[in-house]
Order: sequence, then structure tokens, then C-alpha cells
Amino acid sequence: MILGVTGGYLVGFLLTAVVYWISEKISGKLWVRILALIAGLLVCYAFGTVWFMYVYARTNEAVGMMTALGWCVFPFLIPDCIKLILAVLLSDRLKKIISF
Repeated sequence: MILGVTGGYLVGFLLTAVVYWISEKISGKLWVRILALIAGLLVCYAFGTVWFMYVYARTNEAVGMMTALGWCVFPFLIPDCIKLILAVLLSDRLKKIISF
């Protein structure tokens, strides 16, 4: 799966976690975490889309950026934004319950 067309998004998820982790080390403020989640999601989309275009071109034919975004990013914008909101809300509540 990592070497397939969706592999870039799988690696991008890890990069999203790294961006968020770094933001937690810098500042635990709510606005910093929200910006970090948005930045991480953009990193994931960018890495995944570039990887998709590369692998797809090698196995099929070249695809344009807008086509790749239409297939791989645009359908997921609203669900991903909902997940980011839930992540922020849940992380605040879970921090109170779970001690690290």
C-alpha cells in the first residue's frame, strides 16, 4: 500500500502527527494546535497528491494537478475538517482524564 497511489497519504498522516507533536512541544495553546492541525492536513494533502500524481503517471498516464485534487482532496475536505474539529474538542477533554 505504501508504494501504491495512496501511499503518499499514508506517509502524510505520519507527517501530520509530527507537525502536531512539534506544536504541542512549542505551545499547548488552542489556536496553536488548530493551526498545527490545519498545517498538518495541508502537508498530508500536498505530499499525498504529489505522490499520487507520480505513481499514477508511472502506472497509467499523466494526470493534471486539478484532476488529482478533484479525485484525492476535494471530496475529503469537509469530512477532514469535521475530524479536525472533533480532534480539538476530544483532545481537551481527554487531557483532563488521561495523564501522561
